Amino acid sequence: MAIIELIKAKVKNPLLQRMIVYAFSDGISKAMPFLVFPIVAYYLTKEEFGLVANFIVLMAVIRPFIGMSTNSALTVDYYSKTEGELPSFYANLLYTNLILYTIALCFVLIANKYIENWTGYSLYWQLLVMVTLFFSPFKSLFITRLRLEEKAKSFGKFQIFTSLVSAILTYLFVAVFLWTWKGRIYSLVFAGILPGIVSVIYTFKFLRGNLPKLDLGLIKATLIFGLPLLPHNLSFWLKSGFNKLLVTGTQGLAENGVMAFAQTISAIFVLVISAFFGAYTPYLFKQLSAITESNEAVRISLVKKSYLFLIVYLFILIVGYLILTVFVEMFFVKYVASLEYLIYFLGFNFFNACYAIFSGYIFYTKSTKFLGLITISTSFIQVILSIVLVNLFGGIGAAYSTLIVSIITAIVVAVYSNKRYPMPWLYFIKK
Repeated sequence: MAIIELIKAKVKNPLLQRMIVYAFSDGISKAMPFLVFPIVAYYLTKEEFGLVANFIVLMAVIRPFIGMSTNSALTVDYYSKTEGELPSFYANLLYTNLILYTIALCFVLIANKYIENWTGYSLYWQLLVMVTLFFSPFKSLFITRLRLEEKAKSFGKFQIFTSLVSAILTYLFVAVFLWTWKGRIYSLVFAGILPGIVSVIYTFKFLRGNLPKLDLGLIKATLIFGLPLLPHNLSFWLKSGFNKLLVTGTQGLAENGVMAFAQTISAIFVLVISAFFGAYTPYLFKQLSAITESNEAVRISLVKKSYLFLIVYLFILIVGYLILTVFVEMFFVKYVASLEYLIYFLGFNFFNACYAIFSGYIFYTKSTKFLGLITISTSFIQVILSIVLVNLFGGIGAAYSTLIVSIITAIVVAVYSNKRYPMPWLYFIKK
């Protein structure tokens, strides 16, 4: 971690300092799966790649019901809680997650045959999903707390540990034991369980070995905050997971594998978004909590930082597309068809970054009900578009619908965000 200390010594701007530290620590940890990605792509056929993608889809559709945006609730209310109130608040967020997990587990046990018909996975694989998801809230809240407390070193160590587990086990199970798609799934499961155990240990340490009382008032407040966001979170599954199932059903696992390959390599650039918002979100909420009507300069400063990030990010996406094109054509000829998908998924990444910028103000004002309505409405639009465009153009139609709806979502959220918390987004015109 000497590099992190060097960054802190050389860079004086607090926001830029934290962003670089997060970019380094988060980037190192999340880059590791991409180091084993060539191994996975080499040993898995396009059909098997699509099969693994569908397992991830199953986790993605269940996770929002269990998570219920408790990490966002922690972020929003963290600075308004006293040191004495935080343990009880934190514990009741977890109690909420555990109650919801129990409900989800019961549902899976009852409806496992229906789930198998839709996904192709037996109860055994469904239970592996549930075991993995049990630890998800512990990890999510733990990582969020580290960011809010600005503990970049601890954050980096945990992220690197998580990625090392996934990377090592992926190599072992896929390349050494030759378990193909099953090996990749087992690596995902253990990458959820082992860091999850670490999160549980540090959670009890944070709670000082005590379990605060169940507070129905806090749980109710958490559900009031999180339930309107459930459509918002499910929309991400509808926008991605549905496309995978649709392409699998209409075009076959091989085409789904090609699309999933493009989505995976485009996800490299999500690291930039994660690094930025890991530092910027706590900074934004802290600035907004102290802002007054007369602080127009502070508002303009926040807007300028947002624009600067989007400009830099767009440049990174363009350069990245050129580099990845050469990379795929040289080393992964069997996936070269994924390049047709890639440009649309990179466009989605850009407009998703725009969405994230504007939605921060909606989260701050806790105006989450309409945000959920926006995201779920645009998700249903994408479902309809995908069905139409996939039938017209084949698998690439799913990529068309993804980009179109991301543009619509970003525009609608921008308008609503400015209505809930007006910001001088057009300050340069007023001048």
